[in-house]
Amino acid sequence: PPESGDHDRLQNAPIEAIELIGSAVVNGVGESPCVWLDQSTWRCRWYEHRPSVCREFEVGGGSCLSAREEYEV
Repeated sequence: PPESGDHDRLQNAPIEAIELIGSAVVNGVGESPCVWLDQSTWRCRWYEHRPSVCREFEVGGGSCLSAREEYEV
């Protein structure tokens, strides 16, 4: 289950970020690993509002490398 901090961060996120989450729930994320990912910079558009799963994700770890391989980045 999501942490309570996730709820608080999402409540304070820009409306555009919240709308993208809603769209992803209905339509899926498409070709991107995340709807908040800026594919031109490969950075989170709303980094300070990211959920716990992103905060705990180890950059350069096994899951990271698998995702990079899958998305060819």
